[in-house]
Amino acid sequence: SRTETEAAPATRDRILDAAREEFSERGYEKTSVRGIAKAAGVDSALVHHYFGTKEQVFEAA
Repeated sequence: SRTETEAAPATRDRILDAAREEFSERGYEKTSVRGIAKAAGVDSALVHHYFGTKEQVFEAA
């Protein structure tokens, strides 16, 4: 069983991959943190935990 610490980098990468896809398909204005979270299979609170705001997700992606 993986611990939360071991899973964190994979989860963060999955969020970034989903964010790149969402921004690419929808553009910045039409992309939401909720949409990124749904595409990554995580709760939107987790996206905020790792990145803060949509702008910060965009900069990281």
